[in-house]
Amino acid sequence: MSNPFSIAAADKQGTMTVTFSGNLIINHIEKIYEEMQELITPEQPVTFIIDNPDNLDITFVQMIISVKRLWKEKGSEFHIKAELKDDLKQLLAKAGLERELNY
Repeated sequence: MSNPFSIAAADKQGTMTVTFSGNLIINHIEKIYEEMQELITPEQPVTFIIDNPDNLDITFVQMIISVKRLWKEKGSEFHIKAELKDDLKQLLAKAGLERELNY
């Protein structure tokens, strides 16, 4: 059975770029986190791209915030870019988390 989400990683000029898509929700967050940990370490610069996910919830955003803080503590570069549907943007705005993702 295939995952209801997708994580792709590529090293671009020394920065690991990780692209997330699909269902980025609480039901899958543990597996998403495990797969992400296999791809990146806090010692390397990273860019997260959230590419028009089918669904996204607060647990995914909390994971992003946690990773962002860890990278900051380690003094590593962390960037995030998100392309989101309007309904997901509204969800984040209602939760007060719209500034956590750059869209």
